[in-house]
Amino acid sequence: MIEINNEDELYRVVQEHEIVVLFFSASWCIPCKKMKKLLDKISSEESLKIQVANIDIEKYVNLTLSNNINVIPMVHYYKNGNVFLKESGLKTHSYVFQNIEALIKVVSI
Repeated sequence: MIEINNEDELYRVVQEHEIVVLFFSASWCIPCKKMKKLLDKISSEESLKIQVANIDIEKYVNLTLSNNINVIPMVHYYKNGNVFLKESGLKTHSYVFQNIEALIKVVSI
């Protein structure tokens, strides 16, 4: 999982990778910590050709505001540079994995 710290870096990552899972979190958020472990595990699965990125909402307030984040944990799923799905709350490994698999199968959006 990589850390995104500005708009330019976010744009570059989203454009360079077909599928990006963007995770908004905070260090004090217990569900965020659990979700981060889950996303770390998913990002290490080599069968998935995805990029997982994290934005700390306290460090990078401008990114939090520009993405209209008002609840955490929040996950944005991107395909080909476009937001495909936005979800908040703690999810299970199988649930996130199914979302990623569905995103992989989508021809284009």
